[in-house]
Amino acid sequence: MLINTASNGESRIILTADGKEIYSLGLSAERGENQLLSFEADLNGANELTIKMINDDPNSSTNAIMWDITLTEVNTGQKN
Repeated sequence: MLINTASNGESRIILTADGKEIYSLGLSAERGENQLLSFEADLNGANELTIKMINDDPNSSTNAIMWDITLTEVNTGQKN
């Protein structure tokens, strides 16, 4: 995510699964800084994943948002 460095507000990313918050992160703009993040969440049985970006700056200017999400199914092994 690249947020305009002139932005004065806080930006937040909130991820929800079936309406329940599973992860959130506060971000700030820093010139030349990339904010890479990684997390794991149990989505077993979830039908909907929502990603929401909030910026409380009344004059916000978001230049780019990029998502790279990998969903994996855990292999619990073969059952007899």
